[in-house]
Amino acid sequence: MAGLSSFFRFTQRSLNEDDTRGAISTGSDEVALGRVISQVDEDRVAAGSQILAGMLFGKDFSALPPHWKQAQAYGVVSPALAQECKQNLVALNPGWAYAVAPTLKASYFLVETRALTQGSWAGTLEAGGEHLFDELLALISQARRSYTTPVLIDNARVPAGPPASFRLLSAHQRLRKAVTAQLTDLQGADYALSPFLQQLLAYTQQDHRKARP
Repeated sequence: MAGLSSFFRFTQRSLNEDDTRGAISTGSDEVALGRVISQVDEDRVAAGSQILAGMLFGKDFSALPPHWKQAQAYGVVSPALAQECKQNLVALNPGWAYAVAPTLKASYFLVETRALTQGSWAGTLEAGGEHLFDELLALISQARRSYTTPVLIDNARVPAGPPASFRLLSAHQRLRKAVTAQLTDLQGADYALSPFLQQLLAYTQQDHRKARP
């Protein structure tokens, strides 16, 4: 997968530039609507996640499904995408995701915006969903440190952001700044080398066809 990394573009800092864990700065002029914080306390997310994951999967995570560690990707994804990829993708739930993700030797961390409007991640992009959005930002930071490539599948209709004069970014805009890599950023040759990436591309293309009038 080393050849793929050159096709991803990340802003502000490189994929694994910061190898420390703690408060993640999002910039004083990049506070999403409905939020009054500009940092994410990743240590707090980690502590809560470790407790819940231990209750669900055992202290040593021995109760994790065996096929999870063979999956090529984990992610915050819709049931439709999870079903499409089946054994190749682990769908993460809020609460335990941060603790479990590093144990999965995946190449990609998928973030599907449709998943943020339904199911356990519903409300992530809305005012009142700060705790979910903060956990998502922590997962993105963790993935970069673990040499797992975050990829955005931006396939949901979300409310428009604030007027530019407000110097505020909506949660959706902040997410797009945090994960700038999309499937369309990959070159065609890479899809030919990876059946999994071909599967993801086919899923997004099917979405586009359904969206046409």
